[in-house]
Amino acid sequence: MKKGYVYHIIDPNFPESLEHGYIGVTVEHRGPLERFKEHKNSKKYMRSIIKENNLNFENHVKILCFASLDYCYYIEKKLRPKQLMGWNVAAGGGGFAYKSMIDDLKKFRSKLQTERMKNEELKKKQAESFKENYYSDLELQKLRKQRAIEHMSDPVKKEKCLSAMHKKVKCSHCDYENNPGNVAIHLKKKHGENK
Repeated sequence: MKKGYVYHIIDPNFPESLEHGYIGVTVEHRGPLERFKEHKNSKKYMRSIIKENNLNFENHVKILCFASLDYCYYIEKKLRPKQLMGWNVAAGGGGFAYKSMIDDLKKFRSKLQTERMKNEELKKKQAESFKENYYSDLELQKLRKQRAIEHMSDPVKKEKCLSAMHKKVKCSHCDYENNPGNVAIHLKKKHGENK
């Protein structure tokens, strides 16, 4: 059975409160110190919090428990049952171990993302993060361009990609015909369907 840690990155303004700060889970082999370093060096939101609050592992990370990963995610869910609690953006309990417990992971993630995007504050944060990470980093732009070139130079991948892009489907209610994405938008706008 895989084991892990539940850890708390303490908010120095509320040092005794589990309702503040960040609650996370990490697997045993990575450990809380490595996970803290990942937060600190990531381009995501926690890096700026760590920097702004001058946080370090020794003084600001507390290990809450070491147990099976399932139990760790259970504790995380108890401490972060909703989005936007403390420094956590997402609700707890959704680590990588949950993949094995869900039959249709793609459908589950799609439903989860739909629910998350109902929160306007979170939607705005995600859009800003996407802009910052997708457009502004020159190294990532070069990497994406290189991957696109490599992808399109493979005849099988190119054919699959182009056929998917140019595949036409018809609206089930009227004569509108377009690619699947535009038909889904049409169904939502004109016929009130959510696909």
